[in-house]
Amino acid sequence: MAKDRLYYDHQDLYDFEAEVTGCAGPFNGADGTDYWEARLNPNAFYPESGGQPSDRGKAGSADVIDVREAEDGSVLVLVSAPVSGRISCSVDSERRFDHMQQHTGQHILSAAFELLFGYETVGFHLGEEYCTIDLDAERLEEAQADMAEEMANGAVMRDVPVRAAFVDKAQLASYNLRKPPKVEEDIRIVTVEGFDNCPCGGTHVSSTGKIGIIKVTRIDRAKGKVRLEFLCGRRALSDYRRKNRQL
Repeated sequence: MAKDRLYYDHQDLYDFEAEVTGCAGPFNGADGTDYWEARLNPNAFYPESGGQPSDRGKAGSADVIDVREAEDGSVLVLVSAPVSGRISCSVDSERRFDHMQQHTGQHILSAAFELLFGYETVGFHLGEEYCTIDLDAERLEEAQADMAEEMANGAVMRDVPVRAAFVDKAQLASYNLRKPPKVEEDIRIVTVEGFDNCPCGGTHVSSTGKIGIIKVTRIDRAKGKVRLEFLCGRRALSDYRRKNRQL
């Protein structure tokens, strides 16, 4: 399965050729418009999973409006029109890069809170405007958030490599994992060199310097846990620009 998903090894691949191995539909969407479910081989569109939203882009002349995982583990690319044969595809590069910045930043920020205070991350959501992580803690002081920010941004400034690899159970022992994997097969470990090892199937930048700044913007409580809102990279820059203009 992994070999057919190009984003696992080539997260910066935005243009690719694929064979349409199936196209079902039309189906009626929640907004009343029709869509088709296409299966591509190979596929570089990321399906929504693990708190990370799906990619957008073009499949042939059709718009990619969503990407989902089917029950059999395959990827369904939801398109605005039927597609067939061999087609040229393109991933929305700005959306993908934004998601890579936020997701890799989350790994580093979560690792910082665990390294400094032993607070595990028990939830993560990558939204359209901001991201959140839920910490297994009753409360968090602003000074603690500042310390975690400093550590996280220190990892960014060192610009260390970020790598991903599929491992078997025997190889897991060689990794100091921040949390155990949720799957038994196709275990993928994302490593921030010298800082963090975490099971994850998402897309990430190739080095921490590409994340840009990591900034906590809000501390709340939700469901008995601490919920942090944070921004990385371009999102953090846009937030700083907006707030500076307000001041």
